[in-house]
Amino acid sequence: MTAPSCATSRAWPRRSSRATSESCRVAGISSAPAAADALVLTLTTANVMALINAVTGTATAWVLVRYDFRGRDLLSGLVDLPFAIPTLVTGVMLVLLLGKIAGAVWFERAPTPAFDHLPAVEQVTGNLEGKEMRFGAADGSGPLWAVLTTSTSNGSVGAMHDSLNPLTGLMPMIGMWLNATFGGVGVGMINMFIYIIIAVFLAGMMVGRTPEYLHRRVESREVKLAILTVVAHGFLILIGAAAFAATPWGQHALNNWGPHGFSEILYEFSSASANNGSGFEGLGDNTVPWNVATGLVMLLNRYIPIILPLAIAGSLAAKRRVAESAGTLSVQNTTFGVMLLATILLIGALTFFPAAALGPIAEHLLFMS
Repeated sequence: MTAPSCATSRAWPRRSSRATSESCRVAGISSAPAAADALVLTLTTANVMALINAVTGTATAWVLVRYDFRGRDLLSGLVDLPFAIPTLVTGVMLVLLLGKIAGAVWFERAPTPAFDHLPAVEQVTGNLEGKEMRFGAADGSGPLWAVLTTSTSNGSVGAMHDSLNPLTGLMPMIGMWLNATFGGVGVGMINMFIYIIIAVFLAGMMVGRTPEYLHRRVESREVKLAILTVVAHGFLILIGAAAFAATPWGQHALNNWGPHGFSEILYEFSSASANNGSGFEGLGDNTVPWNVATGLVMLLNRYIPIILPLAIAGSLAAKRRVAESAGTLSVQNTTFGVMLLATILLIGALTFFPAAALGPIAEHLLFMS
């Protein structure tokens, strides 16, 4: 029944439903030889990696149990490291990640105004501009991978980020601004640790309890270092974007003026600061001023989020261990999880919302309403 239905859909496109056209598209993709080859490659790769992991994992376990050698504690620590992240922190990261994905997919379902005057194009599946259509327009390679690539700092793209709808493009920016979800260089647990220190301090001050984390008192020195880490990230993004938006260095590189042009500049410095590598590629940024400025931002924000958390860890390690008591603020319950999430969102909003209002939000209000 698939072939006649699809034939009918092509013969009478105005009478065919959106569900029928979507099912035809999916049927066409799944029956293509390239899809079968991709499935075989995926299954083969997964099985090979599972075999390698089983062999290396078993060998590592055997060595750790049977032998005592130099570096054994380090190897054991590396094996245990993935299990050291508290469940609460993982939950907060998941909430942030799923929230960005949901927002991006929702906003990308709106058709792009760039195709409004092209009568032959029917954007029934969302924004089609700059997409890899084999993986879907509104919920495939575009918004989904745009969020994932900026949450893991790998720099790969599955669509042209410059072609995303305004608020969809805001979602990967938020990922790089907050910089506190899974994995990647300069993101993930190391920045989440900074937010935990700030949240512990704020929560302790609000309820009148002594701020403690890992059985150590969190005092002014640790909080100052944590705030400096957060401020450095936002400062380098915003000061760089402002300088280039106000000077010919940035203005002459733009192919799009107005809010979208500012979004291109803002994304570029966000990507450099978060060590990501993706960009809004309507920007002609392969010039000496751009390379020097973004290179400095990348250099500073690669090492500041490493050096300052290490200073915090050293400061905490030098303190006397505090015994847990009835007055100790728990950092393992849902209440603190909500507090941690609120701290991340509040700091992010206070730092970046004005810039977002000048870029993606203004563009959405001007062109998408």
